[in-house]
Amino acid sequence: MKTTTEYETSSEEDPSVIGADGDLYVGHALNYLYSETVTIVFDKEQCEVDIDEGLVFSPDSIKTTFALTGHAIINDIRDLKNKANQVPDSAWYFLRQADIWEDMLKDNELTKARAVANPARLRMENVTFPTGGLGITKSITSSKSATSTVEFLVELDTSINKGGKWEIAGNGTAKNRLTRVKVEKGRSRFSNSLKETTIGYTLRDNDSDDRFSVDIYEDPVYATPIFVSRGSETSCPYEEGSTPIDLYEVIYDNDYTPSATDIPSEQGVAFGLKIQNNGRFDRKFDIANDLRYSQGATVEIGGQAAGTVSRITVAAGTNESIEVVVKRSTAVGSNIYSFPSIRIAVEPECNGYRTSFATELRKTIEFSVDFRSTCSTIRLVDPINGHVVNIDDNALLPVEMRDYDTTKIETVILEYAKAGTGDWLSSGSMVFPVASLPKGETGKRENECP
Repeated sequence: MKTTTEYETSSEEDPSVIGADGDLYVGHALNYLYSETVTIVFDKEQCEVDIDEGLVFSPDSIKTTFALTGHAIINDIRDLKNKANQVPDSAWYFLRQADIWEDMLKDNELTKARAVANPARLRMENVTFPTGGLGITKSITSSKSATSTVEFLVELDTSINKGGKWEIAGNGTAKNRLTRVKVEKGRSRFSNSLKETTIGYTLRDNDSDDRFSVDIYEDPVYATPIFVSRGSETSCPYEEGSTPIDLYEVIYDNDYTPSATDIPSEQGVAFGLKIQNNGRFDRKFDIANDLRYSQGATVEIGGQAAGTVSRITVAAGTNESIEVVVKRSTAVGSNIYSFPSIRIAVEPECNGYRTSFATELRKTIEFSVDFRSTCSTIRLVDPINGHVVNIDDNALLPVEMRDYDTTKIETVILEYAKAGTGDWLSSGSMVFPVASLPKGETGKRENECP
């Protein structure tokens, strides 16, 4: 028996759909008929008739055929979970559908891992193909007898539950009952005929800078090809499992200082950074301010307005300088004068395509600035840098402040952030009105913040 069905997927139009996101899932959604069964068994030795009640399922028709990428399935899972939150009465249905898709993604990853772990039997060949729009096209024809299973829940009328010997899930509704069903998938051998599967594929990349060497394995269940990058070099965007072509450094410009203190509050201060392109090709780089670390300040990069991304071209083997100007915000109510970690992020312009891998190529550099303030300075004695609240502290944080002038303070507010983030927060227990601060030439306040 020979059946031909063609499906096509490509990541050329959307360079972000690569790796597992670009895996293609092809299958059918089936309609199933089910019915109660009564089996009459005659026991000759005991001369008795036994009645065995059960349930039978039978596929009726194909409701739909789907061909979806892993990226599309992940989006569907997110939408199903959102619907579960929006329609609580049907949450179980949407969550069960999401579970099926998640199981399919996990099964795919497991199948790929099984293939790669058995190169002697399942590795078919290695291919090195040209880039810059050229490529190679191949096809494989095979038959398989291996299988895997998918498990899902179906909703049955409670009238079909008398003495049934099928597994019933522990949850359900007043009118219906959930039954767990397993379906075998992947088998392509039959008793009287052999069903063959032919898969065609094209390996091509439009970026002439990239280099690809790919091992091709055979899926042990579906006989479809599995592609594993070996020793490849990629950029625009960088692809997981390959070596980035975009090699660069972000360093301080020696003509500027990386920190500044006692800057008049109405003035700005300039910092400088350099981008050193150590790669083989000219590259455009995006430079942006990480807003999480600059609340209360305006940051202008390369003469661009605050809040915009600057772009600069750096030739291969050279470097370019760019100036960063930091000012206090003039917004009403802005009362921040110290900015210990203004963080600037740099990445190749092409890297923006691939948000999930953006941090692979992104580099950051930090500057600090203290503007002159009419407020008193405060020396924070405790907690010291690196302090960790543990069980022995009973969830209390010791706080000791010294060397402040209460005549120049209205309120002291302590803020905290989770390590590695710039999301600064406060709480009522970390706000100290001036009336609660001891007065004197050398002020001192000890407190514990829960």
